[in-house]
Amino acid sequence: MDFKTAVQQIGQVYHNLSLRQRLVAAGSIILVVGFLVFLSVYKSSNENYDGYSVLFENTSAADSALIIQQLEKDKVKYKIVNEGTILVPNSDVYRERISIASLGILKDGKVGFEIFDKQEFGATDAEQKVKFQRALEGELARTIESLAPINKAIVRIAIPKETLFTERATP
Repeated sequence: MDFKTAVQQIGQVYHNLSLRQRLVAAGSIILVVGFLVFLSVYKSSNENYDGYSVLFENTSAADSALIIQQLEKDKVKYKIVNEGTILVPNSDVYRERISIASLGILKDGKVGFEIFDKQEFGATDAEQKVKFQRALEGELARTIESLAPINKAIVRIAIPKETLFTERATP
């Protein structure tokens, strides 16, 4: 089927419709095209940073300060927009992202199971339990933040104490 016959078939179906059906079809087409135009204009205006690209976004104030300090040290121009979004020139984005990641600047205050990499001699059982809880909370928060619609997650876990005795409910 070529384009000409497809257009003829669509025209034939359109002429067989009542006036009300034609108006609904035309209105639907106009609405869909208008929505697509709106999306393309909105997306292009949203990402128009005049030669700058997003280096990091949604960073904490402490992380932003460390990133900016490193950018100034590397003599890279930057802009800060939308509270926690740092922009750098398009040509420097990937190099700076790798540089900052290799320095371990982005900590975000979350620790995972790497907290057990350095074992202290003489650590008590209570300290080990606290470290385990922090590690579990940090790993869960990282996992939740890795999901696309989630920007930031804080996880708190209440682990009950194990006891030898249990309460029995009396009827």
